[in-house]
Amino acid sequence: MKTRLVLAVVMLGAGMAAGLLPAWGQAKRAVSYSRAPGDVVIAFDQLNSKERRRTEEPYMQIYGDGRIVARNVYRLRSEKEVRMTAEQLDALMRELLVDCRLVRFEAEKYRAKLTKEGFSAADYKDEPTTAVTITLQDRTIMASQLGLDLAASRHLTLDELQRLHTAGKRLKTLWSQVMTGEFVSEAPAPATSTAPATSTGPATQAETAPAP
Repeated sequence: MKTRLVLAVVMLGAGMAAGLLPAWGQAKRAVSYSRAPGDVVIAFDQLNSKERRRTEEPYMQIYGDGRIVARNVYRLRSEKEVRMTAEQLDALMRELLVDCRLVRFEAEKYRAKLTKEGFSAADYKDEPTTAVTITLQDRTIMASQLGLDLAASRHLTLDELQRLHTAGKRLKTLWSQVMTGEFVSEAPAPATSTAPATSTGPATQAETAPAP
C-alpha cells in the first residue's frame, strides 16, 4: 500500500508538471514578440480626464530588449529608464499572457460580460481608465477598463475583470518601482578590477571615460 501511495503521488506530480509546462511552452510558440530595442512590446497607462497631462506618452513602455521607460505624465522631464533582463521580460510576459490570460482577451466579449453584470460607465465617471497594450509578432492585445480597481471590488465573480485587475496591479507596481529607484535588474554586475591604482596625479579624460 505504501509503495502504491508513493507511486500515486509521483504520478500526480508528473501530471501537474505535464499540465503546466506545455501550457507555457505552447503559449511561447504562439505569442512570440520582438526583441528589437526600438519596438515597444508592453505599454501601461492610466487616463484621467480630470488632470492635465504634460505628455501623450503612457506611464510606462517596455521595449523588446528589456529597456523600461517610466514617467510621471503630469510633470515635464520626469522620465526614468532602467533595463530588465531577457529572463525578467519573459517572466513578465508569462504573468500577463498566461497567468492573467490576456493572450485570450477579446474586447467585445469582455464588454458584453460587463454589460450583463450591470456595469455602467456613469457610475465611474470620476475614475481613471487603465490601459494595457501588449504587442506580439502577429497581433496587438489591447485591454482597458474604466475604474479598474473599483470595478474589480464590485464585480468579484467576473474572472476576466479580476485577471485584468491583477495585470494592471502588476504593471502599476513595476512602474512605481522604476520611478522610485526600487527596481532591481537581475543582470550580473560588471566585473571590477581589484588591482591598486598606479596613478597619483589628477585623473585624465581617458582614465575617467567609460569603457566602450
